[in-house]
Amino acid sequence: MENIKLACIIAILAVSCYFVPKSFEHKLLPIVEGDFQPEFRDVAMAFRANMEAGREKGAAFVVYHKGEPVFDMWAGYADRQSLRRWRNNTTTMMGLLNYSKPVTDYWPEFGSHGKQNITLEMLLSHQTGTHYFEEPISLRDLNTQQARIDKPSTVFNDPELREITLSSVSVTGTARGMAKLFSILSNQGQYKGDQVLKQETLTQLLTRTVTGVCPETGFHVSYTRGLQSFTNPYGETVYGQSGYGGQVVIADPSNQLSMAYASSYLSIYEFGEDPRFTDLQSKLYTNLQRYIERQLKG
Repeated sequence: MENIKLACIIAILAVSCYFVPKSFEHKLLPIVEGDFQPEFRDVAMAFRANMEAGREKGAAFVVYHKGEPVFDMWAGYADRQSLRRWRNNTTTMMGLLNYSKPVTDYWPEFGSHGKQNITLEMLLSHQTGTHYFEEPISLRDLNTQQARIDKPSTVFNDPELREITLSSVSVTGTARGMAKLFSILSNQGQYKGDQVLKQETLTQLLTRTVTGVCPETGFHVSYTRGLQSFTNPYGETVYGQSGYGGQVVIADPSNQLSMAYASSYLSIYEFGEDPRFTDLQSKLYTNLQRYIERQLKG
């Protein structure tokens, strides 16, 4: 009985510690900025509604159609405590790789501990199991110790992770930058009339290599050589990456669309199923045909 009382007291204190400070939290006015084509007003209203209802604290949603921006909005705060408002800057990076080659052709040290036969395709489609350490290691020494990565053993989690960018699990960029980058994939490798990706490269990149249930998350996933494959509201295949907390970027070649959603208010979602994003996506596709018809009329 005493244990039950103690558990109840702890539960009440935990809830109080979470909700009481929030009751005194200064209510910030939702700040929503950006531009959009008139056909996508419903998307803009849904984006604003997320802010006003408190489902968002800071976010951006950007859409490109045929390589041109048709929706570019951002809102709220990147950091509410310091009142640092959301900013829009662009950072992207591109490169060329041969998927069939071993990783060691580009990074010789990677071949240690029996990893010499792992190819880029295996690495980019999440088939290698190289995301754990044999022994704990300080992340401050990670740059000089990466070759120690071995087969899964013990889970490594350190607060210092927050201070170091890990290219295998994170991307530094903005919704605008990612949507712009993925517009190349959704437009047959073209950017502003220039062919920046060969058709052969696109075919290799978008060919599905792995489909099944992820043994770690239990979710059904499909991967190409470096991307995930999803379906859009029309039931067509699209490609992209979903991220921790609800972030997602998508290229839709069937409709020549690319879109990216980023939020500073992380959720429990990580496979592109965050309701904040799917609501925007649904309204986007609902109004897409109206926009296309206006473009055809000139």
